[in-house]
Amino acid sequence: MEEFKVYPVSCPVEGEVIPLSQVSDTSVAYGMLGPGVGIHPAKGRAVAPFAGEVSALFDTKHAIGLTSDDGGVEVLIHVGINTVELKGKHMTALVAAGDHVEEGQPILEFDLEKIKEAGFDPTVAVVVSNIYLFPKIEVMGYGPKKEMDELLECS
Repeated sequence: MEEFKVYPVSCPVEGEVIPLSQVSDTSVAYGMLGPGVGIHPAKGRAVAPFAGEVSALFDTKHAIGLTSDDGGVEVLIHVGINTVELKGKHMTALVAAGDHVEEGQPILEFDLEKIKEAGFDPTVAVVVSNIYLFPKIEVMGYGPKKEMDELLECS
């Protein structure tokens, strides 16, 4: 039997990890953006879940795409539900598209309280967007996680 290489994705946001199906955005909950998890953030910061390249950074800073150096796993980190409507308010990108990032490097800051005050759900979605390369995406447990705890394994 052929051995599959496993590519880990660390937790980019400290908080409570929940099944994707419990995220209040239906396109995320139904896996239309890819498999992954939701995170109720404990603080307003995201770090790189692996070493790689910033493959996409939305002008509104509510979402960032990363591609890992090791295996080419593509991850989308999407901060909040419908937060695109904030047009970048309460979000600060710490990197730019094309930048190389190290595992654990801060990449995005967001003001949790101001996002909530503006009436938005701050739940963060972390999804693998190139599932065609990784037929098996395994969630490494739900519940409280710190930045850089095990989150997903792609193989």
